Amino acid sequence: MLPELQSLIDFHACINNLKFTYRFSESPELSNESSAAHSWNLAMIVITITDTLPIQINKERALELALIHDLVEVITGDIDYYLVHNNTITVKTKKENEKEAIIQLTAKLPEQIKKKIINLFDEFELQETVESNYIKALDRLETISNIFTCGLEKLKDPKVLPTYADKAIQKFPALMPWHTQQKKILKKYFTENNIIWEKEYNYGLY
Repeated sequence: MLPELQSLIDFHACINNLKFTYRFSESPELSNESSAAHSWNLAMIVITITDTLPIQINKERALELALIHDLVEVITGDIDYYLVHNNTITVKTKKENEKEAIIQLTAKLPEQIKKKIINLFDEFELQETVESNYIKALDRLETISNIFTCGLEKLKDPKVLPTYADKAIQKFPALMPWHTQQKKILKKYFTENNIIWEKEYNYGLY
């Protein structure tokens, strides 16, 4: 067998484990979604809604970013946002670990494919293109939708959620209608469960 083909077979055997890499480590009752399922759902969202948006997007590039953006979690695991929000893990440490992981993951790949995957990963991290902003916003909105599906009451601390997607939506306001819909659901849940709705949660509601 050609060495390049073997390296690709080994790579796909490794990333297959994303099917068994579960999200929401700090809220075990929510941990029914794998990183692979999340990335697949993002890709499906890109296919179905991109052409309805009032902005020019390279759909192929967006699909590639959707499928690559969490690839490192096969090595690092999913770093729960709750841990970053509460400074248990710093953003700097998270990014350093993920950069090491993408280099390790692609080390034996053919050079052209290795460069493409690393470039896609870096593009998503840098958030300097329309497509990367789009996938970041979808990443946040899809996560919230999944929590709605599983049940907000299962989230360790629902107060991390109202501002979770705000910065991403500021960079990609074409998705504001979806964001606003989610904010209304969250506010209703907070009101019904006697949880204070802080002033800073209102972005997207007015």
